[in-house]
Amino acid sequence: GDSNKLREGDKAIAIGNTKNRGLFAVEGKIKSTNDGMEDYVYPLLRTDVPITNGNSGGPLFNTNGEVVGVVDRQDPEAQGMITFSIPWERARLSIENMLANQKSGGVVVGYWGFNFLVLGPREREAVAPGRTVGVWVESVAHGSPAEIAGIKPGDILLSVNGHENPVAIDREIDKHKLSTLIYDSKFGDTIQLTVLRGGLEKSIKLKVGSTFEGRPETYHTSY
Repeated sequence: GDSNKLREGDKAIAIGNTKNRGLFAVEGKIKSTNDGMEDYVYPLLRTDVPITNGNSGGPLFNTNGEVVGVVDRQDPEAQGMITFSIPWERARLSIENMLANQKSGGVVVGYWGFNFLVLGPREREAVAPGRTVGVWVESVAHGSPAEIAGIKPGDILLSVNGHENPVAIDREIDKHKLSTLIYDSKFGDTIQLTVLRGGLEKSIKLKVGSTFEGRPETYHTSY
């Protein structure tokens, strides 16, 4: 199936086998197709489909019987009323990536080497007056592609390859826009960045690294 075609309110079905008691199906609805969680790079599907030990990690179907997601987890504070699944298009890309990089031992993802914060309206106006977009570079890993390219802590990232990203509307969703872009960037590609430093715009070219170059960082903690 195509998870990109999902809409809020669509029915979704998860199938599992709890404690080897046989297959069972539970039904719910798609609540959001672009939700975020702190430790995930990419947006998730938010549903009210019940998740158990038997269907976590299993398929999420639409009413046509097509797989549209991979059942993942529930919000521990929502008493099972809020659950999350990985969109199938994202899961499919990860599977293809893993198969293509079996010699590397796993999924190879883009690595730029800096941590960032999405700026809210007040913070953005304080450090970048008049700007409607921008993320703040919090730290830069030593020896990383970002450091080699010349990115410095305190820089305001305004655009990537000429496109303003992310549009600062919601902190968590915007964080996932940029982190997904980094995650999907190809090892060895050159990325054109525009940063604001000392009130002046600066153009920087960054050569994408990979998390499988012997670095201890993962994409959860360093981009």
